[in-house]
Amino acid sequence: MANINLTTTEKTEVSETAISGGIVLAVILIVLILIVYGTLYFWKKDLTDKTKAMQTQYNTDLESFKKGDSKIVLDFRNRLDIAKSLIVERNIPVLTFSELENRIIAGVSINSYSYDSTKNQIVVTCVADSFKIVAEQIANFKKDSVYFGGITTGETKYNQNKKIEIPIGVEIK
Repeated sequence: MANINLTTTEKTEVSETAISGGIVLAVILIVLILIVYGTLYFWKKDLTDKTKAMQTQYNTDLESFKKGDSKIVLDFRNRLDIAKSLIVERNIPVLTFSELENRIIAGVSINSYSYDSTKNQIVVTCVADSFKIVAEQIANFKKDSVYFGGITTGETKYNQNKKIEIPIGVEIK
């Protein structure tokens, strides 16, 4: 009596679903790997084409620079070096130019500019339409300034355009 089976259902065989499910999963993984590989292959080809185009552009720009643009850069660099040495040699602070620009009134233009290192003085030749504007300009230079001291004027004359020219000396403090 030990071997009596009291179940009423029939015994069925074990299905191979686990094995067939593994095959489907493997096929899906292979397809995904092929898709990723194809994407990477075409992406690499695109990047290679872009790299070649950039290298060609770089080479043409380099040749253009070597032929003519380098002269402009070197000329600018030489001018910059000369300007720096002149500023150091003459001891003209850059703020002096800014202050001079702020002190010029409307209706006055500067015709020439010079610097006298012995007197530590800037001489600007101002051009204006009337003596009133010239007087206002001189008064504007005489205003209390951190950068400028005494003011001297030179000979007033008319230029070819019938405008008044006057050299104004401004001492730098």
